[in-house]
Amino acid sequence: MGPPKKRKPAGQGELREVEIQSSNGDTSTERKLSRQARWRQRNPIAAWCHSATASAIRRGIIERQPCEVCGDPKTDAHHPEWKTPLFCQWLCRKHHKAAERELKLSLKCEAVS
Repeated sequence: MGPPKKRKPAGQGELREVEIQSSNGDTSTERKLSRQARWRQRNPIAAWCHSATASAIRRGIIERQPCEVCGDPKTDAHHPEWKTPLFCQWLCRKHHKAAERELKLSLKCEAVS
């Protein structure tokens, strides 16, 4: 086995090289951001909130709790507001996705009104 893999700091997405072939047959290499890196660029406040929450968990400032709906111990932090990273709801993946869906629908309804 080789040396252990070095962990990337939060917020640094991967660059990957992609070969692109043009219509005339020439190939060139481009650098593309990973999907996660593109999301972080589009959502800087949300990315900051994720990093702040992860840091608070590592430091013991907040503790991961079981799901508030079903009690499942494997949870994600759901942030109704991105500006308050330490105030979150602890939800399992299933209930977190449902909460995000409801939040998106409520925002669409407000935009239409």
